[in-house]
Amino acid sequence: FKLNIAWRNLRLSNYFSPRLKLTVPTREINATVYHFECVCKASYIGQSHRPLYKRIYEHNRLEESAVIQHIDICCDYDKALKDKYGVDPTSSNRREFIESRFVPLVTKSTNYSKRTRIENLAITFLQPSLNDKTDFHKSISIA
Repeated sequence: FKLNIAWRNLRLSNYFSPRLKLTVPTREINATVYHFECVCKASYIGQSHRPLYKRIYEHNRLEESAVIQHIDICCDYDKALKDKYGVDPTSSNRREFIESRFVPLVTKSTNYSKRTRIENLAITFLQPSLNDKTDFHKSISIA
């Protein structure tokens, strides 16, 4: 007898959805340019190479952050927070509320120079009120 064995690899996408990978939640994506907008329409644009939720945590904790400095004095933000979570919101409620105010503009921008150029362009065009004008360079080179 002459026995020929032949096989063919089966593709899972033929039997299941071609998108088998789970999507990464937006808050966990690395290398983002993000936009914070307060209830009073004050805004801030920043960038980070780490996951967005870690940067938001720093904005919520570090006293030199322009975001936390604004939140501490903003009556509209405090009122909206208390309207949503009651008179004494927990720390997780505060974290969830501030996280809802952040929106990623660009994600997965792993190249530092490109990410900072995108941040500079966004600051130039959107002119956020909480960004210190010395934080970024006015001259933007496209090259």
